[in-house]
Amino acid sequence: MPRPKTLTPTEQRLLDHLMVWEGQLVPRRALELEVWPEGTQKGSLPFYIMRLRRKVGNRYWIETRHRLGYICRQRRIEDTCIEWSAL
Repeated sequence: MPRPKTLTPTEQRLLDHLMVWEGQLVPRRALELEVWPEGTQKGSLPFYIMRLRRKVGNRYWIETRHRLGYICRQRRIEDTCIEWSAL
């Protein structure tokens, strides 16, 4: 049985903030300010989104809106059934 993947503190802050606004567009700048209040290097947010998707992709759907931000939704059992029925 695979071990659950542990989130880093930064990944957890990112997921928490996305889930506060579940289903709504969260602007990139708002995420950067919330997750890295002291400032971040350019390119950090997409890197952490990628890592977060790899770790929680089976439980959360994180959609990128190019140049705008991200939308996060918790996956439901119906989502999984639709994916399998499309095969």
